[in-house]
Amino acid sequence: MPIGKIFKEKNRLSKFNIYISTIKLMIKKQLKIIISFLILTVVTLSCEKDSISEPSNSELNSVNIEGSKINDASKGKEGKISICHYAGKDYNWSVININENAVPGHEKHGDVVLVDADSDGYVEAVNECVPGGDCNDSDATVNPGATEVAYDGIDNDCDPATLDDDLDQDGFVKAIDCNDNDATVNPGATEVEYDGIDNDCDPATLDQGNDLDKDGFVKAADCDDSDANINPGATEVVDGIDNNCDGLIDIGAFHEGGVVFHIFVDGEPGYVVEEIHGLVSAIEDLPKSKWGCYGALIDGTRSEIGTGQGNTAAIVRNSCHMAEGITDAAEACDNYNEGMYDDWFLPSKEELNEMWLNHEAINTTATENGGSNFNKIYWSSTTRSDYSAYIQFLDLGYKGTSTNNQTQHVRAVRAF
Repeated sequence: MPIGKIFKEKNRLSKFNIYISTIKLMIKKQLKIIISFLILTVVTLSCEKDSISEPSNSELNSVNIEGSKINDASKGKEGKISICHYAGKDYNWSVININENAVPGHEKHGDVVLVDADSDGYVEAVNECVPGGDCNDSDATVNPGATEVAYDGIDNDCDPATLDDDLDQDGFVKAIDCNDNDATVNPGATEVEYDGIDNDCDPATLDQGNDLDKDGFVKAADCDDSDANINPGATEVVDGIDNNCDGLIDIGAFHEGGVVFHIFVDGEPGYVVEEIHGLVSAIEDLPKSKWGCYGALIDGTRSEIGTGQGNTAAIVRNSCHMAEGITDAAEACDNYNEGMYDDWFLPSKEELNEMWLNHEAINTTATENGGSNFNKIYWSSTTRSDYSAYIQFLDLGYKGTSTNNQTQHVRAVRAF
């Protein structure tokens, strides 16, 4: 082979080798780049410190939270751990699933492991992705979304500020507070009588319904709950006290020398507001008498209840009975003295009728106290004319008149 050709062939081979070497060098450089990229990708995914951009406090406060749901109690996907992860690039928080061995690296940079052991939708750790603050992750009924159940001893809503006991905050728990919704009712309160409330939570402290005088009648029915002798079951005694709480002194009661047959009411002479006054009948008759003053004019006698005393005084003032030399009915009553009382008088027409209306009660009490029953015709102190006065049959009730010179029965009365 000519020397020239040999030289040309060597030169061609030398260029080829240089070309191959250049290609090898380029391939090696590309491999280094690819390897570096793969390493960088792995580091980024594993959140190595140099490849995670951690947010500042201001960034944390302004991030856009993307709520996600954890897939089970502790793992998002099979073999994975759910975490609340901050992506520095997008300034977003989101739930991602990582291998368990990557957890420490994530936690170093503020990511939060999400565990919902009771599957109630709340995790224990407070985070930016899903509801946190579950104070008992082993009980699905206890979480920040639950309603507090009073008096069960459990912080159901995971908020210590929500009261579970002593709801009225009076310092007394339900176990000893009889009304835990009212701070004025507790064992340290003072009992208020008759307000219908057990203020001091002590049934032994008497209040309305508890009968302060212990006579068997509560305040609502007892007109004097401080005196056990006064109640609706007591016997009425005419002593100026409403013993049986009926608002009256009982008709037929023995009082101040006689038997009560009338209680004054508003509009009648003798009535006094908030006081009890009335009329009593003597328990026995006076001797039968003439009315007297036959043919004489007696001015001013009246018929109404409360006027008999004035009628009697008017008759006694007239001297006509003296001229006849007799003791007439009015004078006999005026002179009567029984039970240490000397203010007796002859009843008016209507007072005599009131005696008839209550004659049975009067007869009963009179005989029980040593007196007698009524007879037939009795004088009133009310004149009909100069020659007659009104009478009434106290055994049958008939009314009429009689001439003044006739003799009839006399029963004195007095006011109390």
